[in-house]
Order: sequence, then structure tokens, then C-alpha cells
Amino acid sequence: MAPLALLPIAEAAWIWLAVKTLLLTACGWLGAREVQRRLAAPMGRATTALIFLVGMLLDFDKIRTEMNMQQTNLLVLLCFVLALRWLDSQPLEGAARIQGPAVGITMDFITGWTKTSKKTVYLQYDGNLGSLEPHPRLKYIDLNAECTHYPVQNVGDPVFKVL
Repeated sequence: MAPLALLPIAEAAWIWLAVKTLLLTACGWLGAREVQRRLAAPMGRATTALIFLVGMLLDFDKIRTEMNMQQTNLLVLLCFVLALRWLDSQPLEGAARIQGPAVGITMDFITGWTKTSKKTVYLQYDGNLGSLEPHPRLKYIDLNAECTHYPVQNVGDPVFKVL
């Protein structure tokens, strides 16, 4: 989202709307496929499309609000859908080591609920050991440095205009 700050408001809004439309489609389609798989429903594009459309109709008011208010909830929803989809792809212990932190870090970035989030999260996963640790390259990065590409003082207040 930060790169959109460099664009004029109207262009940024249209790009963000396109990104959110793709996110909504991905979440709905992957979620519909996961419902089919978990309920042992017949797999097929027609069934997936039906589940997708019913889900969209049931949540139409929330989807409309999400699109109008330019929120980031679809990013969180995508993390949850992917976590659910990948949960059974590995043993539960391994899945929890990967999906749990991914969802937790995303939620912390968006909500700040731990009040300890860092600006930079750079982790490495060792599949042989099943461990998730800070990446060794972090010790070479100045985490307190200001971004020289776009200084903080150049960022204005967020503004939303109805087009």
C-alpha cells in the first residue's frame, strides 16, 4: 500500500480497487474450493462458482463496505483462507509453525494488537528442523534508519474521495 502513496489519489484508488477485486476473487474462489474439499462435495467449476456466488450474495453488504471504505480486511481474509487451505498439507505441527506466525504477524501489522511489532519482519524457516527464526541477515540491517526513498515528512494525511 505504501507505493500507492506516490501516485495521485484517483489513480491510487483505482489501482487499490483492482487489487482488492483480485483479492476478493482469490479469497472467494479458494474458499469455495476449500468448502468443497472439506465437505466432500463434488469438485467442479460449476459447483465452485455456485458456492462462490452464494458466498458473495450472503456477504454483499460487507463486500460493498469493504470496497467503498478502501479497507485492508481482504488481506487478512486471504491469510486465513490460505492458512486453512494449507493446514492439512503438512503434519499439524509443521503447519502450525508456518501458518500460525504468518496469520499472527499479518494481524499484528494491521491491528498493532501486541504493541511490540517491528517495522521489519524477516524470518527463515528450516524445513529439516521445523524451526522458524529471525534471519541472520537482520544483523546487517539498520532497523532504525529512515527510508531515503520517500521521507516520512513527505507523507500526508490519508484522504478518500468518491469518484
